[in-house]
Amino acid sequence: MDQIVDTRHRLTEETLGAYEAPGLEVTIGRDLVAFIPVASLIIGGYGRVDVIGPRDQVKLIADRAQSVDEGEPGMPAEECDWVWSAYPDRSRRGGFPLDEAGLANVLEVVLGGA
Repeated sequence: MDQIVDTRHRLTEETLGAYEAPGLEVTIGRDLVAFIPVASLIIGGYGRVDVIGPRDQVKLIADRAQSVDEGEPGMPAEECDWVWSAYPDRSRRGGFPLDEAGLANVLEVVLGGA
């Protein structure tokens, strides 16, 4: 039976201290896919969530929507526009936008569909 369950995860970051972040467990058929928050502050991004399924995992990273040159100099991160991108590779190569088609691709990767 397909279902979505909210989860809570305790994280500790040097600059933010300890806090709870929301996650999800999504059951699709007999397979479980977990969306697990990893960090809010990362180098080159503003958040990371790992999507872990029975066959593989994908990193979701929040990136600035515009390049630094297009934004106002010194604009605080919380005032910038951010977009989520998915990275199935262990590096930050091969990323794609996390839109409707991107989410379908993420699920295909972690569930092992072809």
